[in-house]
Amino acid sequence: MDVIEQFESNLARLGNNLPHLQSAAEKARVITTGFLAADYLTDQLGAFMERYPGIELEILCSSIEANFDREDVDVALRMNRPLDDALMGHEVGKVHFCAVQKPDATSRDWIALSRELDWTPEMQAGYERFGRPPVMRVEDFSLAMDAAASTGLSTIVPRLHLAANSPLSIITGAHSVATRSLWAVYQEKRQRDPIVNAVVDWIAQSVAQRRLNEGIPQSGDSPSGLGYSAE
Repeated sequence: MDVIEQFESNLARLGNNLPHLQSAAEKARVITTGFLAADYLTDQLGAFMERYPGIELEILCSSIEANFDREDVDVALRMNRPLDDALMGHEVGKVHFCAVQKPDATSRDWIALSRELDWTPEMQAGYERFGRPPVMRVEDFSLAMDAAASTGLSTIVPRLHLAANSPLSIITGAHSVATRSLWAVYQEKRQRDPIVNAVVDWIAQSVAQRRLNEGIPQSGDSPSGLGYSAE
């Protein structure tokens, strides 16, 4: 299915949920990381409000995996496929990571995220790409980019996180050093819940729309585009 067909399919599924939700005084809570919220969701908040005026949408940002029962979370957007049998996951796309540095910098050292994230494919790609441990660690990708811009060091970031006016550039040959799947996760017992279905479909639509806006090919890795490939 190409991206336009996927977008139309998601839109149709949203329409199927519409009669259940338009007049409901409901709340929907989504938890994700800050960079995923910024890169994929915030531009489509207006679309959600227009489609579901009776639903109050709350987006929480945390790097800790959600406890659905304790935190009253409806859907989590994350880069880990759910392993818990009580959870289900809908793959909404892929996040591509690149290595970046200021164009005039020559340092071979790099900046990583916190040590507990060394297991992730993107941090492992940093170790492989630069051939040495990081000389600096920061909390998130935004800080990594700011630190790289001020120090001349390299770092690994999601391609969508690299703005067109960024002082950083993708290092030659490092346009896609790691790829992770992007999952909308929810409780299996709520797979027919209209609130959950609406939120999952909105997330899938948001990701597909971002990809359309960026003009990223569906398959392969184009060095001319920054961002994400939805499947």
